[in-house]
Formats: sequence, structure tokens, C-alpha cells
Amino acid sequence: MNGSALDHMLQRPRVTKQYAGKKPFDHLFLDMGGGVNLMGTRHPKAGGLGQFYIGDWFTPEHGMRLGLDAGYSRVASIKSKYAGLSLDYMMNISALAQRGTTYSPRPFEVYGIAGVDMAMSRCKGHGEYGVGAHFGLRGQAALSPFTYFYLEPKVGFEGDQISQAYTWRNYRTRASMTAGFGYRLSGSRLHGTGYSYPRFTDGLFVGAAAGPAFLANVDGKLMGDAGIRLMGSIGRWFDNYNALRLSANVTMVKQPADNKVKAFGAQFDYMLNLHNAIGGIDLERRFWFNGVAGVSYNYTTDAMRVHRHVLGGGLGMQANLRLTRELCFMVEPRVDLYGDGYAQHASSLREKVDVVPSLLAGLSYTCHGRSLTAKPADEFRSLGWHDHTFIEAGAGANLLVARGPLTDARHYLMPQIYVGAGKWFTPVSGMRLWGQVAKTQWSDAGDRYTHFTVGADYLLNLTNAFYGYRSDRPLDFAFALGANLSRRATRRTPYVGLDASLRGTWHVSRLVGLFVEPRLLAYPDGYMPTSLSTTGIDFLANANVGLQCNLDGYGRGASQGAVRDNDGWRRGGFTLAAGLANRVGQLRVWEKYSPIARLSYTQWFSPYTAWRASLQGMVTRKEGLTRYGQVQAGGDIIVDLTSYTYGYDASRPLAVRVLAGANLGADYGSRHATFAPDLHMGGQLALRLTDAVHLVAEPQLACNLSSRFAHRRRQRLMPQLLVGLDYSMPRSSGNAGLREAPRHPNVLSVSMGTGVSSETFGGRRGLGPRLSYVADVSYGRWLDGVNGVRGGLSNSLIQRNGKGHENLTSIHAGYMMNIKSAVTGENTDAHMFQLTGIAAASLNIASWKGHDARVAPGLAGALQAGVRVSPGVELYLEPSATLLSRKIALTPKNHPIESELKLTLGTKVHF
Repeated sequence: MNGSALDHMLQRPRVTKQYAGKKPFDHLFLDMGGGVNLMGTRHPKAGGLGQFYIGDWFTPEHGMRLGLDAGYSRVASIKSKYAGLSLDYMMNISALAQRGTTYSPRPFEVYGIAGVDMAMSRCKGHGEYGVGAHFGLRGQAALSPFTYFYLEPKVGFEGDQISQAYTWRNYRTRASMTAGFGYRLSGSRLHGTGYSYPRFTDGLFVGAAAGPAFLANVDGKLMGDAGIRLMGSIGRWFDNYNALRLSANVTMVKQPADNKVKAFGAQFDYMLNLHNAIGGIDLERRFWFNGVAGVSYNYTTDAMRVHRHVLGGGLGMQANLRLTRELCFMVEPRVDLYGDGYAQHASSLREKVDVVPSLLAGLSYTCHGRSLTAKPADEFRSLGWHDHTFIEAGAGANLLVARGPLTDARHYLMPQIYVGAGKWFTPVSGMRLWGQVAKTQWSDAGDRYTHFTVGADYLLNLTNAFYGYRSDRPLDFAFALGANLSRRATRRTPYVGLDASLRGTWHVSRLVGLFVEPRLLAYPDGYMPTSLSTTGIDFLANANVGLQCNLDGYGRGASQGAVRDNDGWRRGGFTLAAGLANRVGQLRVWEKYSPIARLSYTQWFSPYTAWRASLQGMVTRKEGLTRYGQVQAGGDIIVDLTSYTYGYDASRPLAVRVLAGANLGADYGSRHATFAPDLHMGGQLALRLTDAVHLVAEPQLACNLSSRFAHRRRQRLMPQLLVGLDYSMPRSSGNAGLREAPRHPNVLSVSMGTGVSSETFGGRRGLGPRLSYVADVSYGRWLDGVNGVRGGLSNSLIQRNGKGHENLTSIHAGYMMNIKSAVTGENTDAHMFQLTGIAAASLNIASWKGHDARVAPGLAGALQAGVRVSPGVELYLEPSATLLSRKIALTPKNHPIESELKLTLGTKVHF
């Protein structure tokens, strides 16, 4: 017989899975995590805990681990802190359920856990020892062959000595939930080639981090009593596994009686790359852990002015996330043990040790060796004095380095605005000039100072220094060191200060970069009323985020080539834009934002530079019971940074420009007029919609020099933001066809619309009652392709309080210009879009029932934007303004002149 029926009736015995050639600790694992615990069953309150485990799997199904636990529990209004050891048996339930005699790790596994505890607890200076037992389950998800994430719920029993809340049973139930990460030795190990460090600078790293810290041996709320620790470090990796780090730190933590410890420390740490040590070398790894252990020297003081010198030691784990080949984001939980003189008014553990846990986060920059991380260096060429220059602007927040701000940073952070300009002279060295306006809060009561700072910095490009110059590098880091002058409120004499910063710049393109720059500034004692320093120096910390425009790669030859080969840059255009304006000091008050409008003409005289003439008007919101209006005319110089960097291209979808200029004008309010010039600078983004039309957004900062703000100097600064449309017209090489009149030289136009009058605007409420109704009939004749004459009759029906309405009748005659032909040099008879300018003198008659008629002269200006719907018919929109003698007013308002603004829609017939 080939078989027996018993083979199908008896269950085969399960075969225990084994590791081939098992040796002690060849399946070692390490865990670190944290979570919450609940003790007792009546009105339990959550406590916190952290844990560290080391263990070994004897077989795929059975293992042991030894653990270190620390935390606190809350029960019966008693809060106790504890630290202890645990010993656990572990069963891999997933391996037990796996068929066959071999074991294959699963992406997700479930373990059973049972063990015992021994712990020491402390409450109000009293210590006790206790024991307990527990069991639970663990869910474990593999992140890689040797790293994993786990979630572990447990329940157990602990002696009352641990909680120090005693019951007749002498024990309490305890439940916990923890989560964390771990390492395990896997069956396979990577054997890649790592970095080599033949030079001293290879493997060198610098870092900065900050985060919360607290005294674990002080009774109270852990997070509520948290202080802060700042750390800067420098070190070196000697190979792909081992490094030494030297760090300086500043710590401030709370101890009893509202007395805070201030400590300045230097620590020396050994670092081990656990991923490389356990899993093998992988240069493309994005995430890894470093183990950290070291010793420290600390100089401490407190409010009692007692100074101590204390030694300490600490352990930690550093998680690293690689952002670039050189830059890492790091998070470092750590526990440091210090001598009992560290916190002089706290009860130390066993009267010998102060325990300070901390959680730091920051950035680390490492030089890995040029041969592995950089391409061959490019040639650094300068095409002119302007090459490799940059301008930048940003905004951020600042914080005074003092006890109050550092412990409650959220309420002390204040805004700031930054601008700067600089130049790189070599791939490594450069200079920068910068200015900054900021507010800094220095007291719990909200007291703050406004200060204006200007400075000059030396720039050191760390990336180019370590890896060589590359013109297409997307990300680089630079160190800045310089001096500055800062003038703050309540003091006329500026303070001289020093500053240092570290900047990261992401080059989105050759033209545009985004930067993040934290900076530390130092000033003589007295710059701010409060300070953390005991050395007579006041420190300010700030950070800016902003936009950088880089000017490089545009040579004279390229510019001449663009002129020679492409005349498309020879163009002029009109821009109509509107937006909002406000004054510094009231930017948070929405009711203070005032409408502003601008009409401008731009003429390009090179591929990347232009001049602009503009007319703008603004009506402010009410200030008290009054408001004022402002009219200005001015000029600007515009530089197209995109064309400057990349060369002129008419089809480019987006252009970035900067501008600076001045305006002359007047404002009128409270029955008197004031001369109102200004100086301004800003930027412009131009989005191409068609070949001729661009959507533009233009932020500006203007400094108004009007005497109206003689005693309110801060309000001279006026940020503005306008959005509008730009219509460009290329310039023809000749003026063919413009010397003769068009085929249909006669023009008859009829229009109707609405308007507002200065005589009635301030005396009526709401927009509707202020509007007038306008009608116009005009006849004109073109003398040639550009110039013509025009005359007509118009009437405005102005709403009045009382019986009837006022009629303002005007007989006008003047000059008209075909603006599009004047700009482009082409005959526009066949064009669909038309643009006509009008200037005229008028004789005006005002009449109103019950009042004598008034007669006065006036001047008018208008702009007609039209669309030809047929060769002889045109529809147009006409904004216009008329200035009238004050004699025209039927109800005089003491205005120096009267005015009328109109907007009409009409039809023109050409014959």
C-alpha cells in the first residue's frame, strides 16, 4: 500500500521554528517609545511615561526583553514620579500561526507580552520601592527590514508603594498605551560603499536646535513647568558609523518657589549611526537614527544669584530626516543627569542627582566630501558690475532673549519687515546691505518698542566653500556676520550692534529664490529693559522668510543682440489699475484701507528698462469726522528682472519687475489743500493674457512728504497694492500713412453715463444720492492719422437736497489724439481696439431752481477706449475729469476749485 488511512485521521504535530545557527544577540532589537497610563478604576487621570527596551529573539516565536521605564501617575489627588526596570517574555503570535517549519517576517505582526516590574517612586520628596506584574499585546509594522513602528497596550497590577496612594488591597490596577520605534538585526545586511573623509572638512557638521526642557525631580505639571533649551553644535563624522560632537547650550527651567534655573553648558557627545551599524550603509537613506551619549560641564545660577559649577552626563536618540544631501531636520529626545547643585532649590533624587529631560528640534548641515556629493565646479564669470547681485524682501517674527519671552514665546512673538540688497564677488564671499522695521515686546503687560535697523554683512557661502561652485545648484546655505545700527522708540541715538545668521535659499529659477534666515542680534545693555544675559549684552532672535531676485547672466553683448535681432521690446502701453492703500500703524484696521486708482503710460527704451508717467487718485476713509482726497502725477523707472536675467522674450508668461520713482500732487481735506509729494518703490508681476494684454499686480511702499503728517511721521509710510490691466502697443519702424487723414475723417459721438461732483459729494450720504446723470453729443474731425479737433455739448443732472436738481451744461472744444497711432506709428483704421485722448476747454453754466445761474470756465481731459464693431461704428467707454472755477458753485464750500468726474458709454460714427 502506498498510504494509510491513519495519515488522514491523525493531526500532525506542530514543528517549532528555529533560527539556523542561532547565536546570542544575533537577533537583537532595541525599542524606544512613550505614551499614557491610567492607574486605578475610580476617576482615573492620565499620566505620562517613556520606555526603552533591549531584547533578543531566541527563536522566531519566543523572546525576552529588559526594559527601563520612567514617568508619572496620578491617582487619588496624588501625583508620583517613578523609574524602574521590567523583564518580559514575548511570543510572536504571527510566527506561531505561520505554516511550515521556516519563518518569514510579515509587514505586520502581533506579539503577546507578559512580565514583572520593579520601580522606585517619588512624591513630595519621599521615595518608595514597589513591584508589579503586567501582560499585553503589541502590534508591530515594519518600516524597513530592520526598523519598525509599534503600538503596545498593557494592563497589570502594581503595589501601592509605586503610586504612594495606599488601599486595603495594597495594589492597584494600571493600564497603559505606548507607541514608538525600534531596530532589529535582520537576516540580511546592506554592504554599500559609504562616504570617505580624507580631508578635515569632510564629515564636518554644524547644527542648531531648540525645544522644551524641565526638571523631572520637581513636583508639578511636567509640561506646565517646562522651560526651554537652545543648543548650537559642531562635530565630525570619522567614518560612516562614529562621530564626536561639541555643543554649547543655554537652558532655563523652573524649580520651586517660582525660581528659575539659568544654565550655560558645554557638552561633549559620542554619536553612533544606528541605521548604518545595524542595517548597513545606504547613501540614499532618507531617515535614520543616531544614538547619543556624552558628558557636560554646566555653569548655573538663579534668582538668588548663587553660582555653581556642575558636571553631568546624558543619553539620547536623534532622529534625522534628510532634506538635501547636506541638510537634515533632526529631533533629539534626551535625558541628562546633573549633580545636585544644578537646581539649587529642588529636592534632588537620592539627594545627589537632578534629572533634566529635553526634546530638541532643529537643523544639521554636514559636509560629506566633494567627490561624492558635488559635480565638477563651474566657472564663476562676471559679465559686468551688476552681475551676481540680488535684491530681496521678506517678513518674519522676532523675540527678545529674556526669561518671559523664552518661556511664553507665543505671546511675545512680534512681526517685522525686511529688505536687502547684495552682491557675490566670488563663489564664496559676498556683501549685503539690509534694513528692517520691527516691533519687540519686552513685558508681560504688552509693552513693546518699534525699532528701525540698518546693517551690513559679510556673506560666506558654505555650500560653495565645501562643494565647489555650481551655477545650477537648487539649494545653498550661507553664513552672515556683520554690524548694524538700530534706532528704537523713546531714544534718538542709535545703538551699535552685531548680528550673525544662517540662511538657506531654494533657487526656484535663475531669477527667483525663496529664503529662510534665522538671525541673532546683540546690543549693549539698555537696548531693551529686560534681558536674560548677565554679561551686559541684550540679545534679539528673529527669523525672516522671503523672496530673492537674482540679477545675473545679462551681458552687454546679449542686450545689443536683442536690440539688433528683435525690435519687439520697442513698445509703449497704458495701464489702468485700482486697489487699496493704508498707513503703517493702522494696517490691522480694515476700516482704514482706502481705495486708490492709477492710470499710467509706460515706454520701454531698452529690452529691460522703461520709464513710466502716471496719474493717480485716492480718497481716504474718514479720520474722525473728516476725510481727504489726493491727486498725484509722477514718474517711475522700471527694470524687468526677467528680461535682465534671461533676455527679452515677448511670449514669456510671467515677468517680474521692480520700480522706483516720485510723485507730485496735492491733497485736500478739512477745507484746506496741502502739497503732497512722495517717494516710492515697489515691484510688479505681469501675467501675459494675450500678446497685447497683461494682468499686473503692483505692491508699493510710498513715503508721503506732505506736511499733513508732520507730527505723525510713522503714517508717512503707505503700503499699496493695485491690480489692473496693461495694454501694450509695439512701435513700428516708421510713420507710414499717418500724414494723411483717415478715409472717414469725420466723427459724431453720443454718450450717456454717470458722475460725481465735488460740490455735492461731501454733503450727501450713500453712493446713489451722490451720482449725477450725464449726456454728451460731440463732433470731431481728424486732421491726419494722429491729430484732430473736437467740439460738443454736454449736460450733467446733479442731485440736490430740496426741490429740483441742478443742471450743469457745458460747451466744450479742444484737441483729440489717436494715442494708439502715436505710440505704434501705424494707421489703426483696420484695428479693432481704438484708444483716443481728449483735452478741451469749456464754458459751463450751472442752474438750479431758486438760485441764480452761474457761468465759469473749465478744463477737461478724457480717455476713450473703443471697439470697432464695423468699419464705420465704434463703441467706447470714456472716463473723464473736469476742473471748474470755484465761481460755478451754487452753494460755495470754500473749495479752491470745483471738479467733476464722469464715466460714460457711447457710440461713435465715422463718415
